[in-house]
Amino acid sequence: MSILSAAAAPAVNDYVEQAKLVRAASDVRTIAVSLARLFDDAGPERHLPGGRGSYDLLVGAGAVPAAPGTRAAEWTAPLDENRVGLLDDHLITNEAGYTPREQGGFSGWRGAYLQQHIKPDPWGHRTR
Repeated sequence: MSILSAAAAPAVNDYVEQAKLVRAASDVRTIAVSLARLFDDAGPERHLPGGRGSYDLLVGAGAVPAAPGTRAAEWTAPLDENRVGLLDDHLITNEAGYTPREQGGFSGWRGAYLQQHIKPDPWGHRTR
């Protein structure tokens, strides 16, 4: 039994890693569609204080990832530093302060664009 378990362990690990990649790709597509809808609805307000233009990086929950290279500081900056904000503030709660769309209006925040808070990626890092 232990020999069979030892032989199957790499295959199981590969399956788990593949499942994580599939979930990450799905999460990226969902967030991208949500951001596109936000940009279309509240585009003119991107530069208001707290609007998406106020940030260099929008992130979700999770641990700050390690990032090698010369631009690592941009990707690993903590919240509220170097213009890093939360995706949830723009896509779920409107803590960014976009003007809500009026009935019959053509622009303004009309979310929530996602139904659940953005979770860490499958490896536990913050979504960015």
